Amino acid sequence: MRGRCTQPTRPIPAGSRRRESVLGLAVVSLVTVAAVALTVQGWRGRIPAFDLVTYVHSVRDLLATGAVPEHGDTGSYGSLKPPGTAWLMVPSSVLFDDPRLSEYAGTAGLHLTALLGLFLLSRKYFGTWCACLAVVLYGLSETGLFLAGSLWPNGRPEFFVWIVYLASEWVTRRDPRFLAAAGAVWGLAMHVDMGITPAILVLPALWLLYRPPLRIRPLLVAAGVVLIVWMPYLSFEAPRGFADVRSQLLFQPILPSNYADSWCNPNASLRRLADAGGSQAASSAQTSAVDGASYPGRPLVGRADETVDKLISNFRPLANVPGRLALSVVLMLIVVTSMLLSSISGASGGGARPAGARRFGDLPLARPTIGAVTAGLVVHGLTRLPGVDGALPAYAVSALQRLATLVALGGIAVLAGVCAVSVANRVLARRSVHLQSDELAAQKRLLAVSLAVPWLTLVALAEPGKPERFWWIWPLQVLFLAAFATDVLPRLGAARPVAWLVQAVLLVLVIGNGLLLNRADAWLADGWSGRDADEVQVVDYVADRVASEGDGQAAIGYQIFIYPFMANSNITNPQYKVGAEFDLLLKYRRGIANGNTCAEGVSPSDEYRIVRTRPMSEDWAPRHYFHVPLDDRFRLLRELGPYQVFTRNP
Repeated sequence: MRGRCTQPTRPIPAGSRRRESVLGLAVVSLVTVAAVALTVQGWRGRIPAFDLVTYVHSVRDLLATGAVPEHGDTGSYGSLKPPGTAWLMVPSSVLFDDPRLSEYAGTAGLHLTALLGLFLLSRKYFGTWCACLAVVLYGLSETGLFLAGSLWPNGRPEFFVWIVYLASEWVTRRDPRFLAAAGAVWGLAMHVDMGITPAILVLPALWLLYRPPLRIRPLLVAAGVVLIVWMPYLSFEAPRGFADVRSQLLFQPILPSNYADSWCNPNASLRRLADAGGSQAASSAQTSAVDGASYPGRPLVGRADETVDKLISNFRPLANVPGRLALSVVLMLIVVTSMLLSSISGASGGGARPAGARRFGDLPLARPTIGAVTAGLVVHGLTRLPGVDGALPAYAVSALQRLATLVALGGIAVLAGVCAVSVANRVLARRSVHLQSDELAAQKRLLAVSLAVPWLTLVALAEPGKPERFWWIWPLQVLFLAAFATDVLPRLGAARPVAWLVQAVLLVLVIGNGLLLNRADAWLADGWSGRDADEVQVVDYVADRVASEGDGQAAIGYQIFIYPFMANSNITNPQYKVGAEFDLLLKYRRGIANGNTCAEGVSPSDEYRIVRTRPMSEDWAPRHYFHVPLDDRFRLLRELGPYQVFTRNP
């Protein structure tokens, strides 16, 4: 017997529903305003992130000439991403001329959308109080705040929340139009970043579990809408053999090995500052061509420490309290426990045999899941046979192997979940503990599956050391944190003060994060808009000198600290070059064009040279630089923070 998820049977008075809606809208609005105010604080002290340079140029071209964006930035595998982020920048670019404000109108709208979807989803299954708590926890968490102020192209949680909500409506209302809507949202999310690919797996998982109806016509309409949005990128990709799409879906690095050929000086020496004392490491020959792309042959499930690190990645940004790592593990376990306890009912009334007491073979999905695991293992084994590589393209073999392994791992995970629910129901039945009705358990199980499927997929497939791959599932993890404190604990018989204490602890741990506190302190110290960044002061200084000479163009070189991909990816994306963010500020803030287009940032014809004397202190800050000693032709004009501005003598 398959689980059936229907609308709650207890009617809710219209007046209470309206009051709950007003309360929810008030909480969502207040949290959105607070989050946006905090994340935009100090905007003058920040410049567009390097990975957003391509999108800023695209949206400016769109507004100036009507040119539709064809592709986005270059990802960690050297492939060009879809251009969806450029469209999210349109509102800010229309409202503000300063390129430093290119993101904030779009991110504010996205954050509001995420919080509204999270409220509706949480209220549907756990009530209004849980929904309000989830909104506050996510909206003011470090990850939530960061995403409320950045369009950095990774999988966006706003889309995932609505995919799950629309999928839940498809299941509960038995209306296939909601399936089409969920698929359309996923297609649009993929146009922003393909990191959200695993979200689509939620839909077949829910169909297998609940068997809601399917209809072709709404799906065709949704596919048509998505195809229209994707058409410019697909048209761009067709002559390239869709190499970028394959790269992102199959984790295949495609950056050409001769990337240095696009440099003005292919023999330029890229070095790394190893420590603050200035010692130098070897040149770029020993560094990855594209950061993060040196992991093509990784196993689907890495070492145990890597797996644990992935599982707790979203739970690391907490308040600065002792034992943060242990607390991260505890919060992760709370989410898993909440998922499990929300999915079970416990003892059935009247001495009836509980669902968990059935034989394993009679449990929902047991037999088809065993078949899926077997099929996945067989297909994976067949792709390893000699001669397969020659009969099929390498990317096709890789795709089959990953798909088969994913099916097998997913099936094993489903079996583990089925067994866990069965055992938990049996234990509770023996202790005569009744958590909820079977109907409520079936409803909430939908949410558990919607989180478990993409979470386990990411643990299996995501590269180690890339916590941003998991950001988009954070809202549902927060939902189960809130549900544990507001729904699970009371059902387990915990006293009300205990539940309130747990909620307070969650608020302190999640909201008392470093990003929120730092922005609040900076607001008090420097005002809301903050102070101009050193880079902006340098740009303004050079722009003033160029303008005073009566020219709107100059050859400006940069000797600054970079990540290797900033120069290496120039071979496929000419907008990638050392100092691209400076060029963007010069062009759109001051109307100055840089005549130096060299990927390495410097050329013999430079009229000005901007040199950074020391890197940022953070561990993640770039340490690589091109070793090009200044000669006697250049003289120092001015020092601005860590930068020196030189001009070439006539």
